[in-house]
Amino acid sequence: MTVNGIGGPSPLKLAREAVKSTVPGEGQEFARVLEQAAKSADDKKLKGACQQMEALFLHQLLQRMRATVPKGGLFPEDNGEEIFRDMLDGELAMQMSKAGGIGLAEMLYQQLKPQK
Repeated sequence: MTVNGIGGPSPLKLAREAVKSTVPGEGQEFARVLEQAAKSADDKKLKGACQQMEALFLHQLLQRMRATVPKGGLFPEDNGEEIFRDMLDGELAMQMSKAGGIGLAEMLYQQLKPQK
């Protein structure tokens, strides 16, 4: 049982495990960047890692939203269009995160930054 974060796993460990289990390929990269930022106590790296996490979340959100739209139209879809759409969603998610996103990066940063 934890009370106000006392007695439980660290927020860094929780974030690392959550990302590894959610997004296997990209999650491993985020976990590595997050670990390096925490070890070096570099605020800029930590903020970047938090933005990357928010971008991963937004990318997943965009993919799930797009999956709800019925397929079809004038021209049949092919693999190239699917790859382009995935790349577009990834870049859109990164730009959204850099522009402030939904506030997830800032909340993560506040939780993971070293307490003084």
